[in-house]
Formats: sequence, structure tokens, C-alpha cells
Amino acid sequence: MLRARRRPFLLGNLSASRPLFSTAAANFFFVFVYILFTDSFWTYTWENRIPYTIANVAVVLAGVMCFIVLIMNLSHINLGKLKAVFAIYIGICVNMFVNLEISFGYIQKLAYPLIGVVLCMMLDFNKVAKAFVRVMAFLSVWSLVLYFMAQFKLEEALPVIKNISGIKFHNGLLGLILVDGDRLVRNWGIFWEPGAFQSYLCMALLLDLFFLKDRKPYFMILFAITILSTLSTTGIICLALILFLYIITMHGRKFSFNRKIILATILLGILIFLLSEKLQSMVFDKLKFSNIQDSASFGARYYSIIGNLKIMFSDGLLVGTGVSDYNEIYRQTVLGMGYARDMSNTNTIFVDFARFGWLVGFANIYLIYKFAKKIGNGALQKLGIAAIIMIVLFMESFTYSLFWMSFMYFGIGVYRRRRSNENPVSVQ
Repeated sequence: MLRARRRPFLLGNLSASRPLFSTAAANFFFVFVYILFTDSFWTYTWENRIPYTIANVAVVLAGVMCFIVLIMNLSHINLGKLKAVFAIYIGICVNMFVNLEISFGYIQKLAYPLIGVVLCMMLDFNKVAKAFVRVMAFLSVWSLVLYFMAQFKLEEALPVIKNISGIKFHNGLLGLILVDGDRLVRNWGIFWEPGAFQSYLCMALLLDLFFLKDRKPYFMILFAITILSTLSTTGIICLALILFLYIITMHGRKFSFNRKIILATILLGILIFLLSEKLQSMVFDKLKFSNIQDSASFGARYYSIIGNLKIMFSDGLLVGTGVSDYNEIYRQTVLGMGYARDMSNTNTIFVDFARFGWLVGFANIYLIYKFAKKIGNGALQKLGIAAIIMIVLFMESFTYSLFWMSFMYFGIGVYRRRRSNENPVSVQ
């Protein structure tokens, strides 16, 4: 039979190589390392800065290698598809020129687009998405085991580690349990806080429900339970939005079965919260503006929005404040608004607007739009997916996250379209 050859990736010559990470196991391993050494690796090494520094330098070296790869394959790339990359580079260069500054933070930020583009050249997104869902399912099961161990104080047998802020954790190897007997047990996964864990879980749930064809109902249940176990207000809101979007946009007998599972999960979640006043207080008291001065979580997120908005239209108007001065400008801005409880800056989108300029900020939004367009079907579904990703990035700080700053590039196609005589076929 006639079969069109798939155009694979190769340095310099795109016509003679097999696709990188072609097996399920290879993709699983790659995604596992990709997650582990971005937003989770530094959680384990925060007290010792040397491994963290090595990881950051590795990102920069990877960016240099990816730049070489792009140059060698330039004739095969549709440069028109890389408008977001050009926008980010122009924005950062203008920012450095205006602020007369260059630092490691800029170099990192310049590396992420290169890595993102090369990843979407090298890897089949269908396989990456499937591997990502399975990795997160594995991490979810592991985290739930530790979570239920903690319910019975069994985590006391695990070794204790401490980060640079003095926070202690029981180290479950691929999961952490906070050493704090006075609070409710929360599922931290392998991240620095439950909010970061739920962000990855929400991405896995979006891919599983709206992109992958062979959807597994038990994955949906697993992710829903794990998100609930984080007790993250943002996670619970996003979970509700994802399930609601699924119910109103998906059709067919299989989807009808999944709707029943979703409704059962929602009812179970409601029942658990109704039975526990402590859970209700912990999760939903954050949303009361009367408690904003007392709630570090809600206060940090609220002022990350209005504080960065103010900077965007003052010190960081159009071109951004630059890297060196930004933290102090943000601190003084928030203090001037009468808030001093928590200086955590959790808004990924607005931080980039304020620090690196509007062009970089809008480029990030464009990448989110393209990514949502790739995994969703129909205008309503695509808009809903984009909104959920925006909420996730509004509520957590992923400005220097390799995963979040490169994964969105899978939404753009970078190869040129081949003419018919450039797409040979083989006879078998």
C-alpha cells in the first residue's frame, strides 16, 4: 500500500530520522523528568541552593542547544508561526535597553521560547499529552497514598526535610507532607504548595477530557479526588469549571456515562464539605473580602492582581520595570495599598506584564489562546479552556517555570507546509 512518510525531526536534515521519543515508555520518562526537574525539583533542594543553580544553568544550556537546532532547521520552519516568540524577544530586548539591565533572569526568559519551539518540533503532542496524563495519574496515586497515611499520622516514619524558609516536610520521595499537626492535612504532591499541584492536575484533566480520544473515566475520578485533597480554593473552582464545561459541550453515549460520574463526584464533594465546617472554613473563608487582611493566601492573590495592574500603568508602563527593581517596586506598591501580610506574588500573567512589558504579556496570552484552540473543539469549549488556564496562571507563580513557559508552544505549528512533490511516499 501507499503510505506517506512522516516528516521526522533531525539536526540539519529533517528527512532521514525517526521521531524522538516514539514509544510510550520513552514519552512517559521524558514527561516525568520534564515535570520533576521544573516546578518540583527545587522543592527538594531549596535548602541547598547548589542543585537548584545547576538546574537553572542546565535550562540556559538547553536554550543554547535549541537555538542551534532552530538555525540548522531554519529552512523547514514557518517563521510566521513564531510571532509569539518574536514578540517575547522584542519585548525583552526593549525592556533591557530601556532599563539598562541584563541579568540571569533575562537569559532564562529568553531560553524558554527556544526550548518550547524545539519541543513541539521534536515531539508528537498526542503522545506527550497521553504521557503527561499518565504521569500525573501516577503522581496522584502516590500522593493519595501519602495523604491517607497522614490522616492516621503514619507519615511520622518518613524522614524530614526543610526548605530555606524553615518549613518542614515529611519526605515521601515523590510526595511531601507538611509537618504541622495544627492544620488540616493537604495534598502537596511533589510541589512547593498544594496550589501548584492542583495546577498540573487541572492541566491533566483538561487534556484527558477534551483532547485525548481514549478517555479513561477512572482518570477523571482520580484527578477530581486528588484536586479535592489539595484543599486549594483555586483548584476546586477550576475543577467545577472543567466538569461544567465538559457537561455542556460534550455529547454521545460515552459522554453521558461520564456525566453521571461527574455528577456523582460533585455530589460526593458537596457532601464532604457540608459535613465538615473546618473544611468549609479553610477553603471558602479565603474568598471573603472581610478576611483579606488575615488570609495570606487570598491577600497575596488579590494584591498580586491589583498591585501588578498598578505597576503595569505606572513604573512598568508598556516596557516593564526590569528584573532587578521589580520586587522592590511591587513591595512598595502593595505596602502603599495597606497590605503587609504576605508579599508572595502569585500572578504569572500580570508579573510578566509588569516586569517584562506588555508585548511579552500579550504574547503569553496569545500562546494560551493557541493552546486552548489546539486541544478544544468549538468556540465555547476553546474559550472555556483558555479561561481555566488563565485562572490557573492568575493564581500561581509560574513566571520562571520551564513547564508552563514552554508547554504552551505545543499550540503552534512551526513546520512549513510541504508541496506534494516534497512529500515522498513508499510502496509496501
